[in-house]
Amino acid sequence: MRSNVHGIIRLAALIVIIAALATGTALAQPTADEPARIARGNIKVSGYWSIDILNPDGSQASHTEFENALRLEGGTVMAILLSGTMAVQTPFINLDGPTHLCGTTGGWGCLIVPNRPVFVGTPSAPGVFTGQTFFPTLVTSAQTSPSPKLVLTGLATIPSGGTIGNVQTGVAAGCPPAGSCFLTGLPISPFGPPGVKLPFTEFTLPTPINVQNGQVVSVTVTLSFSS
Repeated sequence: MRSNVHGIIRLAALIVIIAALATGTALAQPTADEPARIARGNIKVSGYWSIDILNPDGSQASHTEFENALRLEGGTVMAILLSGTMAVQTPFINLDGPTHLCGTTGGWGCLIVPNRPVFVGTPSAPGVFTGQTFFPTLVTSAQTSPSPKLVLTGLATIPSGGTIGNVQTGVAAGCPPAGSCFLTGLPISPFGPPGVKLPFTEFTLPTPINVQNGQVVSVTVTLSFSS
């Protein structure tokens, strides 16, 4: 009889433990609306591109639109920039392709950059993009309404015919005053003072864009930030 009582007690205790574990497991599981909250918290960075190929007389030879996304390295760049260990000097646009329209100096193609001495250099001092093939026509504008955007526009007169098959946005970054750069692990291309060029967004076109000798490439990139 005593043995039966002990058995009943042990069984009851086991049932209580199982119930407690089941309750704890249920409490640990996300509720039905949690995935939605997590999804709404995602931060998205994308770039919407518009590329027009213009003939020497100004007529349009072709028009292409597409959207690209943040590169994996782009997220690393944002983290380091927000940490304050590096500072953006300027964004830039890079155009490249199977035929390498402007060569591959330093791993970059045709660069569209701002027309300022610190970037393009002077007769007495090199600039950020000295040694690269660049077009100093970049204009940047920030928009805050109705949603935050950074718009980059510029022109590149291609020196020889070829195709545009890969496009990028990037940032030229350097060390803040009285600071030190944390560059460990970054896939960067150092180009001497005053900083480095870092890739940000990128897209490989499924159908490359043909460019003839003397044609002008007109580019608009709208970088948007949303959740």
